[in-house]
Amino acid sequence: MNTKNNKLHKKIFLKFISLITTVLPLSLSAAIFTGMNFSGMILISAVLMIYLCKTDTKKIMPVFSAFLILLYVSQTLGTTSAFVTVFIAGIVSAALLFLPEQFRTQSSSVTSGFSLATALTVTVLLTTHYFGIGASGNDVKEMIASYLSLGFHPNWRGVLYGTIVMVIMITFPRKFKNFCSVVKAPFIAVVFTLILNFFLNPSYMITAINEIGTFAQDTFTPQIALNIFGRIPVHSLAVVMIVGAWESVKWGEIKKSFSSPVSIICFAITVISTLYLGYVYGLIISAILYIINNVYHKKLKSNNSNQSA
Repeated sequence: MNTKNNKLHKKIFLKFISLITTVLPLSLSAAIFTGMNFSGMILISAVLMIYLCKTDTKKIMPVFSAFLILLYVSQTLGTTSAFVTVFIAGIVSAALLFLPEQFRTQSSSVTSGFSLATALTVTVLLTTHYFGIGASGNDVKEMIASYLSLGFHPNWRGVLYGTIVMVIMITFPRKFKNFCSVVKAPFIAVVFTLILNFFLNPSYMITAINEIGTFAQDTFTPQIALNIFGRIPVHSLAVVMIVGAWESVKWGEIKKSFSSPVSIICFAITVISTLYLGYVYGLIISAILYIINNVYHKKLKSNNSNQSA
């Protein structure tokens, strides 16, 4: 009995470590890029913990979709509205724990296209923080226009930090599979670049690196948070979001989207509308298209079953 209890406690502990090391890099990134403060990071962490208790940590594309929606809300309505949005997301996540599997969103050409559009949007919006370009914009069109007007003038030490994060996130889960199944690669990458930054930049007040303490200014008001979290390079957090978004894309489902003309059209409309009209408008169009697509397939199955009968 004691052996079983020990195994159970060990399993719970390892699961907890896995959740914490998954949640912290994502919640920290979301809080910084949306302008939320330390309490906002705690709130986001709590919501992600609720969501990931039920969902496989490999299937976290909705997390990046939520981040882009939160970014839009924060930029257009302010951080208070962003807090409310996170709170509502927490209620939805809690409801997800009790939602039967058959009622959850099923994969289709629309959801596949939207996942690809999400990864592309995250990449375009956060590349400026990866390279330290200083571009700005609320959507893909604005950000690309900003890139074109500013040119490519990266902060190379920041690029070094971001590239280290990218290498760790891609290679560590393959080289250290068992270890990274517990302690997640994004957490390892952020901690590593934080330690490296302490050595390369002893004082954040005189460094040219974009750090949380200078990038977000008064975002992290507790002194201990500023002294520790404030030294994390923003470049590292940007790459955590970019690589994470691409790792969450279901390439197999995207391949299936090219199986028929209707699927191809749905896929193309979803991607183009999301990138061209903006993420929120793309989400609305994709949701409508998803409903229409489901109705179409249900009627198609019904007609096929009637013909076979």
